[in-house]
Amino acid sequence: MANWVTVRAADDCGLSGLLPSQAAGRDALRQFSGQAGATCASGRFRMYIAAHADLAGRWGRLIRRGDMKIGWAKFGCGIMLAGCFLAAISGVAASRDEKKSGYEGFVIELPASQADVLKAVRDVAGDDTIHGTLEYEKDPILSGAETAEASDYFGKWTGPGQAFYKLRTKTLAPRHFKESNDVGTITIRYVVQGINEKNTRLKIDAIFVEDGRRKPHASDGTVETSEFKEIQDQLQAIQLEERKIAEATRLREAQERVKATLPDTREAAIARFDSAQAEIRTLQQRIRELQHDLEVRVKQTGGDLKSAPFQKSATIESLNANTDVVVLIITDHWYGIETADGKRGWISQDNVEPRP
Repeated sequence: MANWVTVRAADDCGLSGLLPSQAAGRDALRQFSGQAGATCASGRFRMYIAAHADLAGRWGRLIRRGDMKIGWAKFGCGIMLAGCFLAAISGVAASRDEKKSGYEGFVIELPASQADVLKAVRDVAGDDTIHGTLEYEKDPILSGAETAEASDYFGKWTGPGQAFYKLRTKTLAPRHFKESNDVGTITIRYVVQGINEKNTRLKIDAIFVEDGRRKPHASDGTVETSEFKEIQDQLQAIQLEERKIAEATRLREAQERVKATLPDTREAAIARFDSAQAEIRTLQQRIRELQHDLEVRVKQTGGDLKSAPFQKSATIESLNANTDVVVLIITDHWYGIETADGKRGWISQDNVEPRP
């Protein structure tokens, strides 16, 4: 049987393979250059030329003996190269489809400590629900999710901060993932990065990958914003509890100072008691002032209550002028608010003003 030689093209196409002779290799390269050179625009794939050993050996012997016209050997090589060329085109198409599915995800900077955000994210990543999507119209939620250390699609996080993963396997055509119509795995990745002592960056990515073709489908944003709402609710509960504990501690310390410093004389005792009571009243007044600072009023032009802190997000409700709302989260340009009837969302700071 003819000796095999390696033919390798050092251009972006990365054409490589095995042919039965040097002459056949040169002919194959010339033929491929004439047929497919104009379509080779990506360095992302490799073409491998292969054939059955007996058939390849027979072509090599025919070329050396001259028992058959060289044209027939070239024709055989051309058939193999054409098949490889079609396979390579499929690889390029898959690569382009994967690029089309890419997206930036959901990113927000929160006015909260990294410890508080980590606790809130850990609680949501640990629940068994993929929020913002469903498998069948009759099911209100998509449960059955599990936590993971990494994911096949995203890999293990090696950047700054800490990452959490939530996966839901064997999911059929989940809603709000673009063009999803097969069975696959939903992966949610949360990345928490501390900016400073009082601010933290949160990134949420959601992807659905088909089991068969391994084709990724990006979320339309609904899943990320729904997951963030759950995290936001957890974070607000954590921060509210911390404020209550801090105020209760200060009040208790004030009362203990009253008891510890009672004087021997009646007059001194009354004076110190009054001083302590005044301090308590000051603290209570401060609490009322803080509450007032957290309340704003919608301007005369009105404003839209958004599902996420950007203009293109869905509008939950249009708020009338002079509507009073409570500020829960503050970012550079948006307020996370709650209305009197319990609705929560986002409103641009340009649409509100302090209460009189």
